[in-house]
Amino acid sequence: MGRVKGGIIRARLEFMTDRIGPEAAKAVVAALAAEDRQILGEGILVSRWYPFALLVRLDHAVAGSCGGEKALEELGAKSAEFHLGALYRNFALANAPHDFFRNASLSHQLFHDRGSMEYEKSGDDSCSLKVLGPDFDPIYCRSAIGYFRRSAELCGGPGASVTKRACRADGASACVYEIRW
Repeated sequence: MGRVKGGIIRARLEFMTDRIGPEAAKAVVAALAAEDRQILGEGILVSRWYPFALLVRLDHAVAGSCGGEKALEELGAKSAEFHLGALYRNFALANAPHDFFRNASLSHQLFHDRGSMEYEKSGDDSCSLKVLGPDFDPIYCRSAIGYFRRSAELCGGPGASVTKRACRADGASACVYEIRW
C-alpha cells in the first residue's frame, strides 16, 4: 500500500480538533490501534510520508466523530481553502478552474507516492479528473469530492458540483470525478 504526505494526515487531525474540541479529538485518537497511536503520538510532519492505510483509518475515525461521511466533504473543502489561500493562490486570483485542475493532476505525486491523476477538459465550465493507482477507499473519495468542489468555487466557479462517475471500490479501473462550475 502507498503513502501520503503528512499534510494530508495533519489536516484530518486539525479538522477533528476544530470540530469536536481538543479533548474529544484526543479520545478519538486514543481509541485507534496501538500502531496508529504511536505514529500520531510522534507528531505529524507535513513533509514526511505516512501509510495510506493510516489515512483511511483516520478518515473513518473523523467520520465517526464528526457527523458521518458528509464531514469528510467539509474536511476536503477546508483543505482546498488552505491550499488556494497559500500554495495555489495564483489560480484563485486568476479565476482559472481549468488551470488549477490541470496543475493538480501534475502535482498529485507531491502528496501521494503511488498512482496518478489525469485531467481532461470537457467543456468551458467543466472537466473530469481520473485518479489511477493501487490505493483507494470510498471514504477517502468523500474528502476528494469536497476538495474538488471548493477548489472550483475558489477559482471562480460559483455553484460548483462534483459527481463521482466511477470508483475503484466498485471494480472500475479508476476513480473518475466530473466537476462542473
